[in-house]
Amino acid sequence: MAQKSITDKIKEAGKHGLIYGFGSIAQSAAGFLLLPLYAKHLAPHDYGIFSLIQMIGIVLGAVFYLGASSALPRSYFDYEDSEDRKKVFNTTLLLLLIGATIQVGIGLLFSDIISKIIIGSKEYGQLVLINLISSAITFTNTGFIVYLRLLRKSKIIIVMSIVNLFITVSIIYYLLVVRQLGIAAPIYAMLCSQIITASFFILYLRKSISLFSILKNEIAVQLKFGIPSVLASTSLMVTDWGDRIILNQMLTTADVGIYSMGFRIAMLYNILIMVPFSMIWHPMMMEYRNDKNLPELFKKITYYYTLVSITLIMFSTFFLDDLLELVGFGDTYSLSITIIPFIMIGLFLSSLQNIFSAGLFYERKPIYFVYICLPIGIINIFLNILLIPIFNIWGAVIAGIFSRFSIALTVYIVSGKYFKFELSYMKYFKMIACVLFILIINHLVSIFYQSGLIGDFISFTLFFVIVFNYLLDFNEQDIIKRTIRSLKI
Repeated sequence: MAQKSITDKIKEAGKHGLIYGFGSIAQSAAGFLLLPLYAKHLAPHDYGIFSLIQMIGIVLGAVFYLGASSALPRSYFDYEDSEDRKKVFNTTLLLLLIGATIQVGIGLLFSDIISKIIIGSKEYGQLVLINLISSAITFTNTGFIVYLRLLRKSKIIIVMSIVNLFITVSIIYYLLVVRQLGIAAPIYAMLCSQIITASFFILYLRKSISLFSILKNEIAVQLKFGIPSVLASTSLMVTDWGDRIILNQMLTTADVGIYSMGFRIAMLYNILIMVPFSMIWHPMMMEYRNDKNLPELFKKITYYYTLVSITLIMFSTFFLDDLLELVGFGDTYSLSITIIPFIMIGLFLSSLQNIFSAGLFYERKPIYFVYICLPIGIINIFLNILLIPIFNIWGAVIAGIFSRFSIALTVYIVSGKYFKFELSYMKYFKMIACVLFILIINHLVSIFYQSGLIGDFISFTLFFVIVFNYLLDFNEQDIIKRTIRSLKI
């Protein structure tokens, strides 16, 4: 079979990425609708407690999924026969169900103790248990989603996510606004939505699911790959969630709520860019790993991904506060809005691992993530302890950016020993220069226009013009022009 050209591969990534992105945009729109509800019905202190309960489910979920869904894409393409591939999936599903059972058991036995240690009170033990059950179902559903991605069933995933999200928002609104259940509302709503999602996946994939039809040798293979992934995920949790625990200890739970609200809004970056991209990129990265033009593909993908990411961050810098005001975002969380673009920068830097880590995946060396993430995570803790008393919430933001940049850079260097691709450094320097130039222009324009929105619109339009004419070459400009012409009716 002839190899696809780099252009064809980029189009493939773009096509499925846009499909995934469409669903993610719907998710982000619903997320915006929920933000004013949270801001109106949950005080920062309550939202801080909700964030800590969520953290418990995410951290334990990162352990007890056993790395199975991470191992699935790596093992799947090792087999040519479709029946063997189904058995690989069922092996993954069995491991996920074992991990889910262990996590739920821990919740039943120790939820009150966990609540006391993390939050400071046993009062929230029941909600911790519900969240752990929801988390277990969530990472099991992730196994279904990964399998559907490998089958290129992007439309099915998106349709289900949109329907599921509509149900989630409806339940949260009813429980939060009508029943006034406070932080219990989103926790119970997430459990309901995950049960509905699991039911759909089981029905849709019923012909493929057979826990008695597995590859026994794959259990050891997937665990050997997955356990280091678990350790790596746990190490990343130190960076991603340790700041909230330190904020809760050194400042107040209300500060945790304000920081968490900003982080939640900044997660729109993941919804709009990182998640759609990674959902198609990971299968492509494994499928085309033997192609001769692979280094050039990685080089171009990294540049385009960075360019799109910077565009979203610039848009958020100029317009996100106005959009949040339109949907009724109150003054209580005003500081949350200020830190959003900076948290997005950290999320972007962290997401580069999806590209940079190829060599570690190709050579089945996920243990290196532990060697990288754990020391940097520990450094992140010390940075938070050092910076938070000085800069308050901004200390956590600064520590997060530094830690995520350090992880991405180290992954690129270490993974490059097994698969190396060059970066066009001058292009990135030009990109940074353009961003700084636009920010300076925006500041100058704001002096002459009382309406900040007009100045922001002028600045963002100028940014687009510079990107097209200065950061894209002639061939890339031509492709964009032809694509736009083809969309005309």
